Amino acid sequence: MGRYVGEDLRRHAHRRVAGELRALADRIEAGDLPEAGTAVDLARKIERMVKEQRPAKNPGERTKQARALAGMLSKRTGAKVRLLYHAGRGGSTRIGTYTVEWANGPTSTTIRQLVTEFAGQVPALDVKQLSYSRSHGTRVEVACLLRHFDAHPEEGRSVSLRRSVGHGREGNGLDRFAREVARDVEYPERIDEETARRVKAVYSLDSHGRVDGITPTTDAWLKLGDHLTSHGWPATRAWLDEIAATEGDGKPRSDETTRYPE
Repeated sequence: MGRYVGEDLRRHAHRRVAGELRALADRIEAGDLPEAGTAVDLARKIERMVKEQRPAKNPGERTKQARALAGMLSKRTGAKVRLLYHAGRGGSTRIGTYTVEWANGPTSTTIRQLVTEFAGQVPALDVKQLSYSRSHGTRVEVACLLRHFDAHPEEGRSVSLRRSVGHGREGNGLDRFAREVARDVEYPERIDEETARRVKAVYSLDSHGRVDGITPTTDAWLKLGDHLTSHGWPATRAWLDEIAATEGDGKPRSDETTRYPE
């Protein structure tokens, strides 16, 4: 369906659902009664299609209220929240709907709860049709991973094992696990100085001195995973602290909170 865009996509969706509806009617007429779930699924498709394709009663008002909702969410959470409108693109995003986007800050669960709370103030928006997308940088994810191991040290070994990733290369699941952990952390960008130094130490594990990248290198992830597998988290945390202690000017560091950008 990727070849369809805009109005063509709408017409294609109509034809597809209409075909399913005709097929269902033919089955019923022939005495072949479908399962209840089949009819329910089709009814929901039709309902969703109608909601997505129908024009807003007042497009200008809906735009204003989308901006108002973004403002209320930003003010309540302290994060910069935007509502982006999808007018005619296909793919996974529904046509004629908005996506709530923000970096770091509260989790998707919290934002959804706030949208439900504010829904009465933005009646022109169908908040049930909103999509949600939170982003955060890899340094934030690494920090969340290290703090997760502080709380759950027993999980370090199980997610750190090396595996083949093809073409003679190896990797481990730490980068993916870091993303999963960060997804459920409120305000993951709020990192204490001790954890921030450990994050820097993780980046410094690369054998070739590649420490300034957006993400830790595969080499750095593998070294961290190998140490976790062999020694567990408490010993690995002490190891990272030793590495961090060799960097910088040696002066005492403050306990201020570090905020990583997205």
